[in-house]
Amino acid sequence: MFSARSVQSPTPNFFTPWQRLLLMLYRHLCSMELAIVLLVTLALACVMGSLLPQENVVASDKIQFQFDAFYPYAKAMGFFTVFSSPWFLTVEVLFFFSVLFGSFHWLKPAYRQITQRVFLSLPNIQAFTHHQCDILLPCSTLPQAVQWLESHLGFRFSVKVNSSNQWLLSGQRGWLGRVGPMVVHLGIVVLLAACLCGAFTNFLGQHVMAPGQTFFLTEATVFNTSIPRPWWMGTVPKWQVRIDDFAMQFYPNSPNKVSQYTTTLSILESRTHQPLAQGDFSVNHPFHYDGVSFYQASYQPTGGHFLNINHQKNIKLMATETLVGRPFVKQRINSKLTLWFFPLSRLTDGVQQHQLQVFAEVNGVLRGFGQTVAQAQKASTTLRAGDAPTQFQGVWLQYLRPEIATGVQFKGATEVTAIYCAFALLTLGFLLSQIPHWQLWAVLTVLDNQTVQVAVAYRAKKQLPTLQQRLTTVWKVLATQRNTAEG
Repeated sequence: MFSARSVQSPTPNFFTPWQRLLLMLYRHLCSMELAIVLLVTLALACVMGSLLPQENVVASDKIQFQFDAFYPYAKAMGFFTVFSSPWFLTVEVLFFFSVLFGSFHWLKPAYRQITQRVFLSLPNIQAFTHHQCDILLPCSTLPQAVQWLESHLGFRFSVKVNSSNQWLLSGQRGWLGRVGPMVVHLGIVVLLAACLCGAFTNFLGQHVMAPGQTFFLTEATVFNTSIPRPWWMGTVPKWQVRIDDFAMQFYPNSPNKVSQYTTTLSILESRTHQPLAQGDFSVNHPFHYDGVSFYQASYQPTGGHFLNINHQKNIKLMATETLVGRPFVKQRINSKLTLWFFPLSRLTDGVQQHQLQVFAEVNGVLRGFGQTVAQAQKASTTLRAGDAPTQFQGVWLQYLRPEIATGVQFKGATEVTAIYCAFALLTLGFLLSQIPHWQLWAVLTVLDNQTVQVAVAYRAKKQLPTLQQRLTTVWKVLATQRNTAEG
């Protein structure tokens, strides 16, 4: 005679040692305890990655200066590259497979509970927590009794014939409420899969470009893959990026204070340079194309300046030379006159203002530069960006604007679409989970006086009082009808 222990435990003698090892690993991955430990580990790692400076955000030399002697040990353990470190990716992979394999153990019985019909006998109903027994229906046959219950309770019943005078009923409402947790679980799996895919395929870069310039993503000043190259499995698009325009928007009440920066770019085919797409991005409003997201990072002057000189409009001058440590650019007007432009930047009331100080070189002699402030002011003029045209040495000058290079930060995030889908599934599953799921079982018995007796058991996933109130209302209607018939 076998003991209970020998009957319940399987005998894996027909498995090879490797199969037993894989089966043991599979069981451990499916365990709730391991999933909780991995989830807590990931949460602590995310907290550490948020508190400690990360090398893809902060320069390595600044981190090294901050942590001094502790820096080599912390770097070796991946504290400054938490989200791309091997140990974090290992924990993330284990958690993904733990949730994935655990899904099969949880979803299968949940699916069976929804699709399969369970019928309860009269003793089981009488032993149920919520039940009502020995209720007489105003019907003489079992089909009439089923129809009466469906019309008054709002349930669709499945019928099992127990005997010629006894039927078992099983009904449920709001089955979508039971599907909700499954959808949430699916959303979690999709989210983990997307994050895991992004960890091995993402890249991040930053480049500073002036309008009219083009660059390939791999040519950016900063270009880093999400994990070290030997384990990185992503690809970088081959198209080019052209900066079409960079504009600054100002507050209506403070016209000198910038409210937003906006960059317009075009995606070009690498060989034909034909535009594939065009868009703009600004702070907190990225532009997405072909799995790459573009963000507005920073901006800085390039040394170029746009002016109107006499009848020539939108002339670009580049201050590439220096004189006494000051950058400048010369523009020849005629054989006798050459203008020297010195960029100035003043901070007034917290607002940066761009100016050009202009000196005149007449017959090879530069007037005013290097002399006293009073003499320099008499021999020069100051142009402010956006002011009306002014005349200097018989030349009409208007300073339009400095050339500003925009900081373009880009990120290869192929998982973005999947993450959006995952959040949509999570939201849908949460909403479905709010739908109450009601189950009801009944036993119909035909008595000798040709009346039908019913015993009912019920339970609810959410809103049990509502179901109880509905049943009470139906039984009151039934009692009123019976009293009226007897009277």
